[in-house]
Amino acid sequence: MKTARILACISWSALLVACSTETPAPLVSDTSTTAATTTAATAPVNPLLGVQTLPIAGTPDSEITFSVISDHFAAEAPLSWSVIGGGVGNGNSLREGVVFFHYGQPINEPQPLMQEHVVSVELLDESTAKVSYDILNGPRAAGITIPGAATFKLNPQGTLDIIENTLPAVANEAGLQVDVSGLQSAS
Repeated sequence: MKTARILACISWSALLVACSTETPAPLVSDTSTTAATTTAATAPVNPLLGVQTLPIAGTPDSEITFSVISDHFAAEAPLSWSVIGGGVGNGNSLREGVVFFHYGQPINEPQPLMQEHVVSVELLDESTAKVSYDILNGPRAAGITIPGAATFKLNPQGTLDIIENTLPAVANEAGLQVDVSGLQSAS
Protein backbone atom coordinates (compact mmCIF):
# COMPACT_ATOMS: atom_id res chain seq x y z
CA MET A 1 0.00 0.00 0.00
CA LYS A 2 2.84 2.40 0.89
CA THR A 3 4.53 1.68 -2.50
CA ALA A 4 1.30 2.49 -4.37
CA ARG A 5 1.02 5.74 -2.47
CA ILE A 6 4.61 6.76 -3.37
CA LEU A 7 4.03 5.89 -7.05
CA ALA A 8 0.83 7.92 -7.07
CA CYS A 9 2.76 10.86 -5.67
CA ILE A 10 5.47 10.53 -8.32
CA SER A 11 2.99 10.33 -11.18
CA TRP A 12 1.00 13.24 -9.84
CA SER A 13 3.90 15.59 -9.12
CA ALA A 14 1.55 18.55 -8.90
CA LEU A 15 -0.05 16.91 -5.89
CA LEU A 16 3.22 16.03 -4.20
CA VAL A 17 2.61 18.45 -1.36
CA ALA A 18 -0.82 16.95 -0.71
CA CYS A 19 0.70 13.45 -0.49
CA SER A 20 3.34 14.42 2.04
CA THR A 21 3.23 12.49 5.29
CA GLU A 22 5.18 15.12 7.22
CA THR A 23 3.39 17.17 9.83
CA PRO A 24 3.47 20.87 8.92
CA ALA A 25 5.38 23.16 11.25
CA PRO A 26 3.18 25.31 13.48
CA LEU A 27 2.61 28.89 12.30
CA VAL A 28 4.59 31.46 14.25
CA SER A 29 3.50 35.07 14.37
CA ASP A 30 6.33 37.52 13.68
CA THR A 31 5.25 40.78 15.27
CA SER A 32 8.09 42.79 13.74
CA THR A 33 6.93 41.88 10.21
CA THR A 34 3.31 42.55 11.13
CA ALA A 35 4.18 45.96 12.58
CA ALA A 36 6.24 46.90 9.53
CA THR A 37 3.45 45.77 7.18
CA THR A 38 0.85 47.73 9.17
CA THR A 39 3.02 50.85 9.15
CA ALA A 40 3.64 50.60 5.40
CA ALA A 41 -0.07 50.04 4.75
CA THR A 42 -1.03 53.18 6.68
CA ALA A 43 1.86 55.42 5.58
CA PRO A 44 0.80 58.44 3.51
CA VAL A 45 1.07 57.91 -0.24
CA ASN A 46 2.13 60.46 -2.83
CA PRO A 47 -1.15 61.84 -4.27
CA LEU A 48 0.42 61.98 -7.75
CA LEU A 49 0.54 58.17 -7.81
CA GLY A 50 -3.26 58.01 -7.90
CA VAL A 51 -3.73 60.05 -11.10
CA GLN A 52 -2.41 60.00 -14.67
CA THR A 53 -3.38 63.47 -15.86
CA LEU A 54 -3.25 67.03 -14.53
CA PRO A 55 -5.04 70.07 -15.96
CA ILE A 56 -2.92 72.67 -17.71
CA ALA A 57 -3.22 76.01 -15.90
CA GLY A 58 -5.32 78.56 -17.75
CA THR A 59 -6.74 75.98 -20.18
CA PRO A 60 -9.17 73.83 -18.19
CA ASP A 61 -10.04 71.65 -21.20
CA SER A 62 -6.41 70.60 -21.71
CA GLU A 63 -4.52 68.07 -19.64
CA ILE A 64 -1.04 66.71 -19.46
CA THR A 65 -0.58 62.95 -19.19
CA PHE A 66 2.33 62.26 -16.85
CA SER A 67 4.20 59.83 -14.66
CA VAL A 68 6.37 60.34 -11.61
CA ILE A 69 9.98 59.93 -12.76
CA SER A 70 11.76 60.80 -9.50
CA ASP A 71 9.92 60.61 -6.19
CA HIS A 72 11.14 62.50 -3.12
CA PHE A 73 7.71 62.70 -1.49
CA ALA A 74 7.78 62.70 2.32
CA ALA A 75 4.51 63.49 4.08
CA GLU A 76 6.33 64.30 7.34
CA ALA A 77 8.66 66.87 5.71
CA PRO A 78 7.97 70.59 5.51
CA LEU A 79 9.09 70.51 1.86
CA SER A 80 9.31 67.48 -0.42
CA TRP A 81 8.84 66.97 -4.15
CA SER A 82 8.30 64.71 -7.12
CA VAL A 83 9.67 65.22 -10.61
CA ILE A 84 7.03 64.40 -13.22
CA GLY A 85 7.38 63.89 -16.95
CA GLY A 86 4.68 63.95 -19.56
CA GLY A 87 3.05 65.63 -22.49
CA VAL A 88 -0.15 66.74 -24.18
CA GLY A 89 -2.06 64.70 -26.79
CA ASN A 90 -0.85 62.21 -29.37
CA GLY A 91 2.78 62.55 -30.43
CA ASN A 92 3.14 64.97 -27.54
CA SER A 93 6.33 66.76 -26.71
CA LEU A 94 7.57 65.49 -23.37
CA ARG A 95 8.33 67.94 -20.62
CA GLU A 96 9.40 67.67 -17.02
CA GLY A 97 8.42 69.61 -13.94
CA VAL A 98 8.53 69.57 -10.15
CA VAL A 99 5.50 69.25 -7.88
CA PHE A 100 6.27 70.38 -4.34
CA PHE A 101 4.51 69.24 -1.16
CA HIS A 102 4.18 70.79 2.29
CA TYR A 103 3.62 68.02 4.86
CA GLY A 104 2.07 65.88 2.12
CA GLN A 105 -0.19 68.65 0.78
CA PRO A 106 0.45 69.56 -2.90
CA ILE A 107 1.59 73.17 -3.35
CA ASN A 108 -0.17 74.98 -6.18
CA GLU A 109 1.25 78.46 -5.64
CA PRO A 110 3.14 78.97 -7.83
CA GLN A 111 1.76 76.31 -10.12
CA PRO A 112 4.35 73.69 -11.14
CA LEU A 113 6.32 74.63 -14.25
CA MET A 114 6.91 72.06 -17.00
CA GLN A 115 10.04 72.64 -19.11
CA GLU A 116 12.18 70.56 -21.46
CA HIS A 117 14.11 68.83 -18.67
CA VAL A 118 14.59 69.05 -14.91
CA VAL A 119 18.34 68.82 -14.44
CA SER A 120 18.26 68.73 -10.63
CA VAL A 121 16.38 69.61 -7.49
CA GLU A 122 18.60 70.63 -4.60
CA LEU A 123 17.22 70.98 -1.09
CA LEU A 124 19.14 73.94 0.38
CA ASP A 125 17.49 73.68 3.81
CA GLU A 126 14.24 72.19 5.11
CA SER A 127 12.17 74.94 3.48
CA THR A 128 14.21 76.01 0.43
CA ALA A 129 14.85 74.18 -2.84
CA LYS A 130 16.61 75.11 -6.07
CA VAL A 131 15.35 73.62 -9.35
CA SER A 132 17.66 73.65 -12.38
CA TYR A 133 16.06 73.26 -15.81
CA ASP A 134 17.02 72.89 -19.44
CA ILE A 135 14.74 75.29 -21.35
CA LEU A 136 13.92 74.82 -25.00
CA ASN A 137 15.32 77.69 -27.08
CA GLY A 138 13.77 77.77 -30.54
CA PRO A 139 11.94 75.07 -32.45
CA ARG A 140 11.55 71.72 -30.68
CA ALA A 141 12.97 69.93 -33.72
CA ALA A 142 16.27 71.80 -33.31
CA GLY A 143 16.59 70.51 -29.74
CA ILE A 144 18.57 73.50 -28.50
CA THR A 145 18.28 74.14 -24.77
CA ILE A 146 19.67 76.71 -22.39
CA PRO A 147 20.04 76.41 -18.62
CA GLY A 148 18.00 78.22 -16.03
CA ALA A 149 17.05 77.83 -12.39
CA ALA A 150 14.56 78.98 -9.81
CA THR A 151 14.92 78.89 -6.03
CA PHE A 152 11.76 78.43 -3.97
CA LYS A 153 11.24 79.10 -0.26
CA LEU A 154 8.30 77.87 1.77
CA ASN A 155 6.38 80.72 3.40
CA PRO A 156 4.16 80.60 6.54
CA GLN A 157 1.04 80.14 4.37
CA GLY A 158 2.40 76.82 3.05
CA THR A 159 2.98 78.15 -0.46
CA LEU A 160 6.25 78.95 -2.19
CA ASP A 161 7.96 82.26 -2.80
CA ILE A 162 10.40 82.50 -5.71
CA ILE A 163 13.49 84.03 -4.09
CA GLU A 164 15.79 83.72 -7.10
CA ASN A 165 14.98 83.26 -10.78
CA THR A 166 17.56 82.85 -13.54
CA LEU A 167 15.12 81.38 -16.05
CA PRO A 168 15.58 82.99 -19.47
CA ALA A 169 12.67 84.92 -21.01
CA VAL A 170 12.03 82.07 -23.48
CA ALA A 171 10.98 79.91 -20.51
CA ASN A 172 7.59 81.66 -20.59
CA GLU A 173 6.82 80.51 -24.12
CA ALA A 174 8.65 77.16 -23.92
CA GLY A 175 6.99 75.97 -20.72
CA LEU A 176 3.55 75.38 -19.33
CA GLN A 177 2.15 75.20 -15.84
CA VAL A 178 -0.05 72.49 -14.36
CA ASP A 179 -2.78 72.83 -11.76
CA VAL A 180 -2.39 70.48 -8.77
CA SER A 181 -5.16 72.06 -6.70
CA GLY A 182 -7.46 69.10 -7.40
CA LEU A 183 -5.04 66.52 -5.97
CA GLN A 184 -6.07 64.91 -2.73
CA SER A 185 -3.46 65.44 -0.04
CA ALA A 186 -1.65 62.42 1.36
CA SER A 187 -3.54 60.60 4.07
